[in-house]
Amino acid sequence: MNRLLTAYDDMRREAIAGTNLTPDLLSRWSQIVRGVPIATFRQAPAYAKNGREHRHPATV
Repeated sequence: MNRLLTAYDDMRREAIAGTNLTPDLLSRWSQIVRGVPIATFRQAPAYAKNGREHRHPATV
């Protein structure tokens, strides 16, 4: 719970400062919450529901 509150406080500080939301900022919060040194995002498509749900190529 402490890591979650720490990330929440950091998020509020950034919001008050008017900081733009970026992948690096999201990664930082994920690192705090998960307690890991590096938090990365998926680089490949995620397939759910056995492929029945996917994005249209024009929106990727």
